[in-house]
Amino acid sequence: MSSLKETREQRRRKLGIDCVGRILWRHWEPNNEYVKKIRIMNVESWPQTIKYEQPLRRNVFLLEFPEPVTLRSGMSFDLEVRFCPTELVELQDVVKVTVAGRGSFTVCLECQTPYARLLVPSQHDFAFVAVGDTAAHTVRMKNSGTVTVGFEWCVMAPFAIMPDHGVLDEGASVTLSLSFAPAEACALVAQAVCKMTDNNEVLATIKLSGVGKYPFIRLAEPRPTCDGNTLLLDFGRLLTATSQCKEFSLENPAMVDAAFVLEAADNAVSCPFTITPSSGVIRRGTTQKFKVVFAPVVSGMTSVNAYRLATPTGNSVLVQLRGVTLAPVVRTSTSTIDFGDVQLGQEAWATPAGAGDRSGAHQRFFFIKNASEAAQEFCFMPSAPGAVFVVEPVSGQLPAKGSVRVKVEFHPTHPINYLRRLLILVQHSESLLYVDVFGSAYDGSIRPMPMKPRDVEAFFLRHEYGLAGAQPKDIAAITEALRTGRSYEDLAYRDLPSTSLSAGQGQQPSSPFTQPGPLKGVTRRRKGRLNLSYLLAPFSAGAPFCLDTDTLVFAHDGGEPQQVLVYNRTNARATAYWCVPPSGCAFSVLPLQEDIPPQSSCAFTVTMNPSVYLLVADQFLECYVNFRQMRSFRLVEDGAFTPPHFFTLRCQRELAINTSYAGTFAPVVHASQLITFPACRSGDVVHTVLDLENRGEVAVMFTVGIHIDVLEPKGKVKEAVPNLKLVFSDPAHGVMAPHQRLPVLLTFMPTFAARVRGGATITLNGSPRDTIEVALCGESFSPELVIEDSSMIVLRPTCVTGETRRQLRISNPTCISVTFEVNPSQELACVLKINPAFGVLEPGQQMELTLLFTPAEATIYEGSINFCISNSDNGRTAFPRGDGDVLQEDQKHLISCPCTAEGHYAVVEVEPVSMEHEGPRPAGEDICVDHLQQQPL
Repeated sequence: MSSLKETREQRRRKLGIDCVGRILWRHWEPNNEYVKKIRIMNVESWPQTIKYEQPLRRNVFLLEFPEPVTLRSGMSFDLEVRFCPTELVELQDVVKVTVAGRGSFTVCLECQTPYARLLVPSQHDFAFVAVGDTAAHTVRMKNSGTVTVGFEWCVMAPFAIMPDHGVLDEGASVTLSLSFAPAEACALVAQAVCKMTDNNEVLATIKLSGVGKYPFIRLAEPRPTCDGNTLLLDFGRLLTATSQCKEFSLENPAMVDAAFVLEAADNAVSCPFTITPSSGVIRRGTTQKFKVVFAPVVSGMTSVNAYRLATPTGNSVLVQLRGVTLAPVVRTSTSTIDFGDVQLGQEAWATPAGAGDRSGAHQRFFFIKNASEAAQEFCFMPSAPGAVFVVEPVSGQLPAKGSVRVKVEFHPTHPINYLRRLLILVQHSESLLYVDVFGSAYDGSIRPMPMKPRDVEAFFLRHEYGLAGAQPKDIAAITEALRTGRSYEDLAYRDLPSTSLSAGQGQQPSSPFTQPGPLKGVTRRRKGRLNLSYLLAPFSAGAPFCLDTDTLVFAHDGGEPQQVLVYNRTNARATAYWCVPPSGCAFSVLPLQEDIPPQSSCAFTVTMNPSVYLLVADQFLECYVNFRQMRSFRLVEDGAFTPPHFFTLRCQRELAINTSYAGTFAPVVHASQLITFPACRSGDVVHTVLDLENRGEVAVMFTVGIHIDVLEPKGKVKEAVPNLKLVFSDPAHGVMAPHQRLPVLLTFMPTFAARVRGGATITLNGSPRDTIEVALCGESFSPELVIEDSSMIVLRPTCVTGETRRQLRISNPTCISVTFEVNPSQELACVLKINPAFGVLEPGQQMELTLLFTPAEATIYEGSINFCISNSDNGRTAFPRGDGDVLQEDQKHLISCPCTAEGHYAVVEVEPVSMEHEGPRPAGEDICVDHLQQQPL
């Protein structure tokens, strides 16, 4: 309770009168009149008489004539005081009130001049604040004066006050925001001054202080092995379309909070790694956990990416990520199916068109087995049952750790040998599965030579080793050479007598994806698996037979018949046989069989019958071509037998487009939003699959258009080649039946190291309103090597005849394997040894080399350490020594790092320089050392 209230309460008990103790005028002006009343109340139970006296300044404080007033119990009396100031000065006076018989008290009369006053804290300390960060605190400012005040704050950076100006009414308060944003690490003190807006009168001051410190973060878990600011997370091997999570922690040992942000530390076009959180604040003395998720979608690829967790003005932590993507483990129960010899008979094979019972057909079964933990989609390529070898089912799903049984029926129509390679595409697989199915058909007049599995294997080996163009005489010579102990490697890419005679004769169309001429090396295929390139070019460029096209497109109403040419590029007569699906085929070929002269071609007419049924999907016709003499076993010489070449002809029918349905097809066709090509070397060819799925109830016609948006060459390549076609699609157009899943093969063919970003525009039914955009990205690499201290490798001074060891770290920053060979230059060749001198660095892998320096004399050695790097498939490179010439190919990947070292002689110093013997000695004889001796060792 205040003193004023205590006095009033005491007055009530002592005098029995309740009355204020002070009257105050705050807002007034001279030559005006201001009236206030003093109420006096009798709180006793009996009447009391009071009287009052005039104040000393009665001409300023005007009261009525002071007559005594008697107040009954509980009654009050108002004493009117008129304040009539004549000048602007502070005045103080009293009115004395006397209670008869009990005592008196005074009522103070005060008039104050108007004044401005602001109440704020006298000082504020921000303590420690991170450089580049902003600390914001709040304080209250109150107007304790008698007038409304306009204020303005003045403070120097890095301190700030908001609001920095304004108007504050009497008795009002406002919240001030104080901020401190240090730009460097130092202690700062400043005086914030608040002035009146009108006359710059100082109203208040605040002393501001703070210390700026650089933030610092470091790895907490797992603990780094060498560099505290670099973390390497290796996820190992992981199945495609699955994910794995790892964690690491950063700690903040500094005295300030550390704000961090996640940044990409490389320019990779794709990254299967995700780090969360991507931004935030690590409070001082605490740790922050981060989750890294590896979710690969490209099989057979080693992903190498780097991220940087950086503070705005402090240090950063580099996170290097590596993971290997494994394709699902899927295999077939067999790689060959032999139907043997089958006699063509009316009873067994004359099955009515559209009949469902094929009990007379020869059947074989095999299994597609999935050993992975996830279910996988599969389909045969092309996605049609077939004509001679009919497959069921054509597509489906392989359950996890399960299998699917596939039925193959043999429906021959001509008395010839049949061979077809069934290609199976498995989702997320980096290769094709295959099963070679073959058999022979004969009738009463023609019987070909029976075919054996070894004949099928020899057929495909000749294509693999550049001997595809072998004619029967050449095949007999090859067979004889193999019998004498020679191998296909010995015979690979030899000029064959028959093919050399036919060089330059006739037309020889070839696929744009086929690479003619010998390859750099021959790699045997894994049994039961093929590269995806086989879908584009199943036979080598030297194949003796070929078709001039693999696709025919017909109008909706059938249109005019079209022709397809079958070429015979040999010096022997050949025969082409056409086979159509056993039922429901809308296309026919005439003639079904025709001989082709040497170095010539034959035209076959393909006609579409639109009245057969409503064609809603592509259909495939089959063509078997072989040398004429292979039709009968009597005409085949010993060792000269060869199976036929098999070709498929895609026949498409354009759909009738109803423009009123434009805009309704894109929502029912599903495709991936992003397709990433596997990382590859410049000059390689890689493939990926774009899955299209028609989820609607009607057939949809599609066209795939490829566009390249960004092409970023790497290394010495400064500009891209104009109009360079890097990405191809197969098929580029087609028809999808309702609820059909159709894989589209995309091919990436980079000729130099570059990053490529683009897209595939899928147009449905030719409508611009029905388009689907699929983003494409790919990256090709040339060999690279990151070498520690590459600007100057320094070895410690070493004693002559001694040795010094130093570890030199090298790393492969690319997504391809790199072969390296390292040797010192001629100046260092005799004193510096490097171990290992050569090796292979896998993608994202690091290695430490040991440098052994053994100086032969006391001198300074200056030279270089030369690294020669190449693709790992090339084996060891030819390394130049000394000043010898370097091959042009090696110059592209030669890295020279300057190196210096110094040899010293050891020096022995003896101290003290003088020593006196204190023991017994002959008189006058001293023993001392009077020189400091240095002797080289």
